[in-house]
Amino acid sequence: MALLSKLLLTALLLISTSSFAQETIELFTSTKITNYSKSDYNAESQNWYITQSDDGLIYTANTLGLLEFDGESWNLFPTNEPLRCLLIHKDKIFVGGMNTIGVFEKENGVLKFNSLMPQKSFHDEIWKAIQIGNKIVFQSFNTFYIYDLETKDLTRKSLTEGNISYAFKSKDETTFYYQVLYNHINITKGLVETNNITHPDLQHWMVKYIHEVKEGLLIGTYKNGLFLWNGKGFTPYENKISTFLKEARLNVAQPIDDQGGFAFGTLDKGIIIGNINTGVIDYYINSKNGLPSNRVHALHYNEGLLWVGSEEGITNVNLKYPVRFINDPLAEIGPIYDVAIFQGKLFIGTNQGLYYTTDSINAPILKLQLFPRSKGQVWNLFVANDQLFCGHNEGIFEVGETFKKVYNNGGGYTFLKSRLHEDVMFQTSYYGLNIWNKINGQWEYSHTIKKINSLTRDIIELNDGTILLTDSWKNIYKITLSEDLESLKSIENLSTKKSLENSYKYRLFDLGDTKLLTTNDTVVTFKNNLPVNIDLKGLTFISHPIDDVSVMKIEGQLMLYDAKADHSIHVRKSIAELGNNQIYNYENIINIKDNFLITFTQGAGFFSTPSIENYNFKQYQPDIRKVTFWYHRNQEQLSNIEDKIPFDYNSVEFQFSSKNYYEESNYAVRLIGYDSNWVEIGEKNEIAYQNLPYGKFTFEVKDTASNKTSHYKFEIDRPFYLSNLMLIVYVVAVLLSVWSLHKFYSLMLRKEKMALLLKKREDLNHQRDLNEKRIAILQANELQKELQDKNESLSELLVQSSKNKDVIKQLKHQIDNAKHFDSANKSQVIRKLDHILTTEFDDKKDWLTFESTFRKMHQNFFSDLKKAHPALTKEDLKLCAYIRVNLSTKELAPIFNITPKSVDLKRYRLRKKMNLVKGTNLYDYINQF
Repeated sequence: MALLSKLLLTALLLISTSSFAQETIELFTSTKITNYSKSDYNAESQNWYITQSDDGLIYTANTLGLLEFDGESWNLFPTNEPLRCLLIHKDKIFVGGMNTIGVFEKENGVLKFNSLMPQKSFHDEIWKAIQIGNKIVFQSFNTFYIYDLETKDLTRKSLTEGNISYAFKSKDETTFYYQVLYNHINITKGLVETNNITHPDLQHWMVKYIHEVKEGLLIGTYKNGLFLWNGKGFTPYENKISTFLKEARLNVAQPIDDQGGFAFGTLDKGIIIGNINTGVIDYYINSKNGLPSNRVHALHYNEGLLWVGSEEGITNVNLKYPVRFINDPLAEIGPIYDVAIFQGKLFIGTNQGLYYTTDSINAPILKLQLFPRSKGQVWNLFVANDQLFCGHNEGIFEVGETFKKVYNNGGGYTFLKSRLHEDVMFQTSYYGLNIWNKINGQWEYSHTIKKINSLTRDIIELNDGTILLTDSWKNIYKITLSEDLESLKSIENLSTKKSLENSYKYRLFDLGDTKLLTTNDTVVTFKNNLPVNIDLKGLTFISHPIDDVSVMKIEGQLMLYDAKADHSIHVRKSIAELGNNQIYNYENIINIKDNFLITFTQGAGFFSTPSIENYNFKQYQPDIRKVTFWYHRNQEQLSNIEDKIPFDYNSVEFQFSSKNYYEESNYAVRLIGYDSNWVEIGEKNEIAYQNLPYGKFTFEVKDTASNKTSHYKFEIDRPFYLSNLMLIVYVVAVLLSVWSLHKFYSLMLRKEKMALLLKKREDLNHQRDLNEKRIAILQANELQKELQDKNESLSELLVQSSKNKDVIKQLKHQIDNAKHFDSANKSQVIRKLDHILTTEFDDKKDWLTFESTFRKMHQNFFSDLKKAHPALTKEDLKLCAYIRVNLSTKELAPIFNITPKSVDLKRYRLRKKMNLVKGTNLYDYINQF
């Protein structure tokens, strides 16, 4: 039994020990990284070389040709073969590549490619181009092609020693170095070989980089690390940079300062940036923190920007950027809610738990581990003396050797040390307000204030001991506790006050002497317990100050606030926009020593106030890159822009760029001569004007951040109808018009009498027309009267017919009675009369007679009525005709051989079929047809 217990205890210890074994998560820090993919620049992914012109344009050697970038737009100038290298000399761009040696030159403002290869077929691959004096040296793996800038001759120098590495020129640009692979390093001065560096180690190395340093030559090898050649031998660099390059396979290198700062691009692990003299690594830039590919082909550095050409696009690494990012692109640790440094460790609270590391926050890699048993939502971290408390979804925990729960009743949010009670600490939670007391130098949970039953989140303590509390969103409470802090003395919901009745999203910030209440629509600061409005509308977060300067978030944008000077400090656009990366309604900016740390949904960023204020970069004058005039009717563009633009092409579009590779530019434009006021157009880098009038214009564009301005002058010629020729035509036409008017006046005098006679004739004709109209009206009235008479005749005809039917019915009735007589003769007579009356009594004939007369008087009546109401039957049409001649219900009853009530029913059903609105007169409606 004892043995079994011992085995169980051992198993439990093993399980417990294994549960503490945590997987390490590596988060790489970085500066600001901007990527451009093939979909951005519309070329292939691979970029083999990058350089920059004196006017700031970026050029890359792409698989499809030459790429040009001005910070706003990419332009591809295609070549038949992939390009591998570039060299800019004045206004020319020399290129080399697969079976290609050539130069791009501007013709009419557009780059055009001209081949420098001999007429015969050329089969070689150019990988490097360097300038030595007035010569451009194009290098393949076993040949130099030398182009003379003066004579424009291209000569060839083949190497018989074997393949060589890239050529690297000296600082004075008169000498270059290259290695005969796995052999000596050649030194060529003025295109003449002067010396060799020989050493047994070179037989095992592939040299990928040679650079002159103060102590000699820096030698970068493919797999063997970094070495210094001092003229006698090779000394290895014994540091982390060299060790990293042994594993990562060095491909390219780029100095970034004169004190030993370098960027090294590798084939397997991206880029490492650091100082070769001190061995300090600033950044690992790879696919885990922003680089699209770890295979790097090209590096170029200028003014703090490191341009990277990789297997999967082009990358801009801003080494001057003042914010250092802790990157978590895969969201391995989850959104960060709070950060604290405790006992030399960095603790990070996320929605997945509490992570910690012993690495410095400035380290290039943070190796994080999940603190045992801390998995879950962390809201808050608070260091109180020598204790670290964690507000967790499952309660309040003290972080030490273990994750010890010190409060059980739900999760916790904010801790606040009381300024009026030295040994008291307040803490908000899922359920009310908690009081903590310091006992024997340690903080311990004391009790929960009763009658506060809702969630509490933010808290501030005013100078008189009054406490303000918020819930998750809509309410803010003002409470007073008893003197012993054991119970609630009073509570008031301030959100019901008139001044706050439309407010929500309450946040409270305790900045020491300054207390702030922020809502969706106002900000209130408390001085001597009295609220005073200040102009910080839109504020959603403000950090504790460092040297009187806080970081604020207003309308989603970050800025600095100097409390001593009482004014805000606007920061660069790319920094201000970092506020968009925070967790909505859980924004947090933490003081870490002399730095601010801002939490994001993925990772975090930290910076110092001076670095933000002093962040500057080179700003170019805006460049008007393209001007296009077109004919607005058919969109035809003007091919040749001259001093004067033809009026037909009076629509123009301007494209421009400030060549700002550090952040997005905002522009303002104006067209003097058309609109003299500046118009801000934001990040849009083009503007069009249509149907401009003729005249002289000056287009101006400026970058609103630098206020540097560029302009373009042009003149739109007068339209043809205002040309000199047409003006002469107009003068001649005016003279002819004057002469014509004179002749016309003479004619008018002669014709004046004739005009008077014509006027009298017109009056007579007018009187005649009036008489004819009166006659026409009289005739129309006569016709109307005639029509009315005919209608009345029809009515009488129908009435008479009705009366005849009554007589016939009476006769038929008498005959029916006579049938009962016995006399045979009477029966015969009666039968004969009955036969006559039966055959002659046919109301169909009456209807046909009426219909024939009616159709003559009212043509198209039945067709129009049927078209308007297709559902009408013949019986309905007959009724409509009778109503049209204005027969009454009593007159219609004998015609249809029914009672008056049945006639009314027929009229009602007719109205229903016609869908007549109640109140519509049936006769008036039918009378319209």
